[in-house]
Parts: sequence; structure tokens; C-alpha cells
Amino acid sequence: YMVAGASWSPSYDLRATNTNSPVTLTYKANIRQNTGEEWDNVKLTLSSVNPNRSTTKPELPHWYINYYTPLKQNLGYGYGGRPAGKNKDFANEMQKKGGVGSDDYADKLEIRSEEEALMPDANQVSNYFQMNESLTNVEFKVNMPYSIESNGQDHLIAVQQGEIPAGYTHYLVPKLDRESFLVAKLTDWEKLNLLPAVANIFYDGTYVGQTRINPAVMSDTISLALGRDRGIMVKRKKTKDEEKVKNLAQEKVKTVTWELEVRNNKAGSVNLVLQDHIPITQNDEIKISLDEKGGADHAKSTGKLEWRMKLNSRGSKKLNYTYTVKFDKDKTLAFQ
Repeated sequence: YMVAGASWSPSYDLRATNTNSPVTLTYKANIRQNTGEEWDNVKLTLSSVNPNRSTTKPELPHWYINYYTPLKQNLGYGYGGRPAGKNKDFANEMQKKGGVGSDDYADKLEIRSEEEALMPDANQVSNYFQMNESLTNVEFKVNMPYSIESNGQDHLIAVQQGEIPAGYTHYLVPKLDRESFLVAKLTDWEKLNLLPAVANIFYDGTYVGQTRINPAVMSDTISLALGRDRGIMVKRKKTKDEEKVKNLAQEKVKTVTWELEVRNNKAGSVNLVLQDHIPITQNDEIKISLDEKGGADHAKSTGKLEWRMKLNSRGSKKLNYTYTVKFDKDKTLAFQ
């Protein structure tokens, strides 16, 4: 038999021990029931199927297309095509015939006319929108019996546990922070039949934060931010900053060189992504060129520089890049 007042919702724990191991996912279920009947050592089956949903095959209707023709609004007329100014006269006639009060009826007529004038446009706009719904049917059978009281409180049980292959990358942005930020990218997660839910993230036994898992909108890879990693450090210093004035060209040339030094203090090798940038301009009078990019990938539209590398344990590496700015010698640059 089927009763109301019983439900469950999923949640997850994602645990990473180190950058050489997969991520362990624990699938949990919050079960609650308020049916008025105590569940004593019962066998549970958790399902995402809704028994109240229709099982009738949908019939696809005809889909018509035509030119859009806006309806004209007669702002000077009220209900039934009568002039708005004559609503009270019409209401008085209705009152003589046993109708409602004149003022009350006239006000209702004016409101009704405004609603009807706006209704056709709203109906036509709704034709340009579509509602999509995805459904994942998952069923878990719990082998061991459980006792759940009829009090509406959550009872947390672990449903299953599995491992997800993961690749780890340390991201560094030395202009903003000296420490690295660890990101895990999970693959082959589809086989776990995940449902939309909140996941708690743990790294090396420490709680990091939460993320939202929604398989309906996710790609083939899930990215998890695992927080800071002080084992990877980077220094950024300016080694050259000079200006030269070209009198004949009426311009000033500013040349800047930055040095980045990244060090791996961890026991194992790590994959790094290091990001920096050079300035960009929207003024055609200012010319910017990248003279030396130090092996980085350069995005001209954004000025971003990106290095991808593998750094061995206790190893370090220095990177240099140089850019030049040419501008009017009688004006001052403003870096935003």
C-alpha cells in the first residue's frame, strides 16, 4: 500500500587523501517519515521514482507558425466597447434594473478593461518559452533492517561508497596571492547515478566546504576546489622598470620585466598552472607589445599569460616576461 508522509533526500561526502589518490564518494540518504506508524526493523528501498507521475504516453500536438501581429488597444473604451467615460451611465442603467451600485460597478468595469487589454500580449509571449525537466530513476535496496520513528526527523544512513578517478592541479596567481589553490577534476562520475544534492568536501581529513552536484547541468568533468596548499609557494618581483623618451617620435617608451619563482616544498611532484598578465588598452594611441613571454601561452584579447608545468619534489623554477608600452610623452599612464 502507499501512504503519504514518507520521503528521503540524498547528500554526499567527497574525500581526497592526497594528490595521488582517487576521490572517495559516500552516497548518503536522509530518511524521514511521519505516517503515524512506527517502522521497526524494516527493509528499505530508496527510489527516485515518483508514483504520482503520469505514465500515459504524451501526444505531440501540431506546431503552428505565423507572423506576429500585435493587437491594438482601445485605451479610450471600457468594458464591452463602450466609451470609458460612459461607464457610470451604463452602471446607472444596470442599477435601475436591479444591478450593483454605480460607482462600484464602473470601477470594476475599468479594471476589467485594462486586464483584457494586456492579456493577449502576455499569452503570445509565453509561446516563446519552453519548460524542460530531466528525470533520473535510481533505486537503492538497503540490505540491513532499520528502525525509524514516526516523528518527521531525519535519519542519516550511508547508501554506498565508490571511488572516482581524479586529476589534481595547483593554480597560482602570484599577483594576487603567494599560495597555491588545489583543484581536483573528477571523471567517470556518471556510473554512480548521482542525484542533485549538496556535497561536503574533505581534503586530507580536513573539511574544506560544500559544493552543489547537479548531473543535469554538469559536463563530463567535475571540478572541486580543495582550498589552499601552502606546500607550493611563488614569488613575484619586478627586475626592470625604465622609461625612455623619443623626442623625434614625441613618445615615451616604458619597458617592464617581471620574474616569477615557484617552489615545490612537497614530497611528490605536482602539476601547476601559473597565471599572470600584461596590461591591455582601449586607446589606439597607446601601443603595448609582449617582448618576452618566457614560454607562456598569451591571450592577446585579455593580456593573460599562462604557464602549465610539472614541478618535481623540492624543485623550483624561475620564469621571466617583458612588455613594452609606447605612449604620448606629455601624458601620464593610469593603470587600472
